[in-house]
Amino acid sequence: MHKTFLELFSQPRSHEYSESLKQQVRNKIIAKFEEYGFDVSTQRFIYSPFGYPYNGINIIAVKNGLNRGKARDEIILVGGHYDTVEESPGVDDNGSGMVAVLETARVLRSVQLKQTIMFVAFDLEEQGLLGSLAFVRDYLIPVELSKTGAKFLGAFVTDMVLRQESDENSQKLPSDVAEAVPNAAAQIRANQNRGDFVAVWSRRGVDTELWQSLSNSWSQLQNPLNFKLIDLDSPLPATTPTAEQLEKYGTFTRSDHAAFWYHKNENYSSTLNAILLTDLAPWRGLQGRCYHRYCDDTRQLTPKNLNFMKQTVDALLITITNNPPK
Repeated sequence: MHKTFLELFSQPRSHEYSESLKQQVRNKIIAKFEEYGFDVSTQRFIYSPFGYPYNGINIIAVKNGLNRGKARDEIILVGGHYDTVEESPGVDDNGSGMVAVLETARVLRSVQLKQTIMFVAFDLEEQGLLGSLAFVRDYLIPVELSKTGAKFLGAFVTDMVLRQESDENSQKLPSDVAEAVPNAAAQIRANQNRGDFVAVWSRRGVDTELWQSLSNSWSQLQNPLNFKLIDLDSPLPATTPTAEQLEKYGTFTRSDHAAFWYHKNENYSSTLNAILLTDLAPWRGLQGRCYHRYCDDTRQLTPKNLNFMKQTVDALLITITNNPPK
C-alpha cells in the first residue's frame, strides 16, 4: 500500500492545480484495474454550476459475478474519490480511500464470487459529490439496475481511512453529529476521546444490513492494537430529507455515500444502501489543521497508520467474501 500512495496519491489531483498531473493519476488507476483483469470503462460528465463547466471522469472497474448481466445478478460496490482540493497532496483525503479500493480489488481479482463487484473511482467529490451523483444517476441506475433488473446490495465508500490517534482528546465530534448519535458519542467519550477507531456513517434502520455485515467481519480480524469500529447511525430517512432534516443532520451527507442515499433519479424511486468508512477528519488529531491543506502529505504514512488502514481493507475483504449483505 505504501508504494501505491507514493506512485499515485502523493501530489494534488485537481484540475485547478494541474489537469495533466490529474490525467496521469487517472491513467495509472485505469492501468491498475486492467492489470487485475477487470472490465474497465470511464464515464465522462459535465456539470455547470453557476455557468462554470466542470468536466469530470469517473473510472469504473467490474469484476463479473456468476450472474453478470442477468436479473439474478447482485452488485456490491466499493468506491472512493480520487480528486483533491486545489493544492493539497491529499494523502489522506482521499489517497487513502483510493488505496483501500485498489488494494481490495487487487486481492479479490483471483477470488470467484457469486456477486458482481464494482470498483469505482469518483471524480469531483470536492466540488459537491459531482462524480458520484453522475455515476449513480446516469450509469448505475439506468445501465446496471433498470436495464437488467440486477439487485444492488450496497456501497462501501472509503473517504479518509488513514489516520489513527491513540492520544487522549485527539478525537472531536461536531456538535450536530454528537447530538444525532448520543450512544456513539458516549462510547467515544468513555474511551477518553481517542481517535483509535474507524467511523461508519449510516442511516438508522436503513443501512443496517451493511453495518452488520461489516461489523461481523471486523470482529473476525486479528486486532492486536484494538482499533475499533463505531457506527454513527444518523436519523436521516430513506426518502429525500426535508430542508429541516438537512440543516440538522447535513454533516452526515458530506461524502460520496450520500449520492446513493439521495440520488435524484426521478425514474427510480428506491434509495440505494451505502455506508461511509472514515477516520473522521477534520475532527481527528493532525487533520484538524491539515484537512484540505498542504500538510495532508506523505509524513502520515507511518507503520501504525498503515496498519490501521489495513484493518479496514481486511474487514472489507472478509465482508465481500464471507459476510456479504443480502
